[in-house]
Amino acid sequence: LQIFVCVLSSEVTIDASGEVSSNEHSLPNCVPQDLLDGQISTCSTYQIATLNASPRRCMHIESSPPIDEDEKPLVCTNFRHWHDGTNNCKAYVRNKDWCQLYGGLDYSGAGIPYNAHQACCICGGGNEVKPRLQIGDDVTVKLKSYEKCEKLKIVEYKLKPSFSYIVEVMKECGRNTVTVSKNGVREVKKEIQPGHRFTIDDDNPSSIEKQWNVELKKCRNGLAQQEFEFLP
Repeated sequence: LQIFVCVLSSEVTIDASGEVSSNEHSLPNCVPQDLLDGQISTCSTYQIATLNASPRRCMHIESSPPIDEDEKPLVCTNFRHWHDGTNNCKAYVRNKDWCQLYGGLDYSGAGIPYNAHQACCICGGGNEVKPRLQIGDDVTVKLKSYEKCEKLKIVEYKLKPSFSYIVEVMKECGRNTVTVSKNGVREVKKEIQPGHRFTIDDDNPSSIEKQWNVELKKCRNGLAQQEFEFLP
């Protein structure tokens, strides 16, 4: 069984024939091809198999509703991995006078083709781009503290001095911690609690990527009644 599909809305249900039923119309936002070319590639790989059990189920894909690219703001991003030999753009943000003092220095002799005036947003440089992801997207991140968190969501854009995603933890995660109340009651909970926010300032798939939520749900009325099962 091979299914290729573009998500046209925030929720899509697919039957065995590959027909798509969506809850609203919007601009195309294609599911990564390796997600649905006969396999589902998430944290593990699953094959799709049909069943005849009851109640019937269809494969359901859910993501944030796509928006028109024209509605995304133009933002400034620092040159990725740039440094002046010692300091990166974040150091220029912390030291307000560095742009004036050192921003125009020539580092080409050290094999560094750009200076801070060219590479750093805080110094008037950087790249003007549109964010790759959007507010409301469920994401996975590669930061060590959060890479095992299952429920993360982009909740804001930080625009100055350079662009960052603000990500919120929606489900507790991290290491187990133990607290003891004044009454001596021990409580075990995860280190990172829902509502905690952090920033990702690198708009690159190696740092942050959209998460597609794929699950089995009851087939919608009017679709060919076909079930799917995930087999490890």
